[in-house]
Amino acid sequence: MRYLILSLAILLGLSSTPTLSGTISRNNPDHKHVEYGAEHKCVLRLIAFAQKDDRIEERFASCVAISPRVVLTAAHVVIGTDKCFVKTDDDKNILIDIYVFPKISIDNKKNIDRSPYDIAVCYLKEPLELDFYPELYDGHNESGKVCSISGFGVSGIHGSTKTKMDKIRRAGSNIVDGVSDGMLECSFGHGKNTELEFLINTGDSGGGLFIDQKLAGINSSIYKIENGRYDNSRHTRISMHRPWLDGIIKIMNQHDKEQ
Repeated sequence: MRYLILSLAILLGLSSTPTLSGTISRNNPDHKHVEYGAEHKCVLRLIAFAQKDDRIEERFASCVAISPRVVLTAAHVVIGTDKCFVKTDDDKNILIDIYVFPKISIDNKKNIDRSPYDIAVCYLKEPLELDFYPELYDGHNESGKVCSISGFGVSGIHGSTKTKMDKIRRAGSNIVDGVSDGMLECSFGHGKNTELEFLINTGDSGGGLFIDQKLAGINSSIYKIENGRYDNSRHTRISMHRPWLDGIIKIMNQHDKEQ
């Protein structure tokens, strides 16, 4: 697999815990999140392999298909990996041939700064066949908007130690609390809650946050706010990267036409 680092800016020195699908309310049955997840077919599983000391590390994450050959994910998911696959709903593995990401802070490929540049554009070796590919959000009015969030990560009830990793796509809703350092921020259980309240968890990294059916954020990290619980999440802001993304995607789509 080939990769390319494109520098955008000096990183801000803010880091948080990487996202380890979703934290849900005990008031909502899990099947509602599974049913809602089924509507987010552009969100797919991503499996990556990386050499770590004397063993191969396998990473499970998520990604978002925005065209037959192009998916977006979190940079910290794919960076430093030797091979990455996107797994389709019919259990087919499609190899990621090239990935491109902004230059981000790396410490021996172990500690990667969760920054506004935690995003990667991936080119697939074979095309995906989906009925819908989301447009990229181009507004700068995300704060206060109701959004949907989806991924394939660990699922569990907020505040409970019981979790499961069943590799099922889930989704839920939230409200974008605000924008901080180029990241969209959401919270769980604070302020006004939505009917199907949802927060990302381990394995949701690279999945999507959607506003009006447009991809507005890439799931990046969660962090503790109080009582040792993960109550807040951060999502790389798509609108901040539109010029860069449009340029890279144009090159990748042109490469597709030449194949």
